[in-house]
Amino acid sequence: MDSSVRNLIEETKDKNNKIRFKAFTEIMRITEAEVDWLAEVLPDLTSRLKSENSFQRSIAAMLLCNLAKSDGD
Repeated sequence: MDSSVRNLIEETKDKNNKIRFKAFTEIMRITEAEVDWLAEVLPDLTSRLKSENSFQRSIAAMLLCNLAKSDGD
């Protein structure tokens, strides 16, 4: 995973709605195609499913759904 994608993943955790939404929409666009970095983000995204923050739970669920096509298993 390149640093720009890693940065976008981190920005989806931002408290600023504009930053978080922009990062989220860009990651969703990127993950329309298969990616080779699913394993790198899987622990973070699955742990966010248990977050007290509903935005983080929703972001994680939607990203995981979009990333499912990248899981060869």
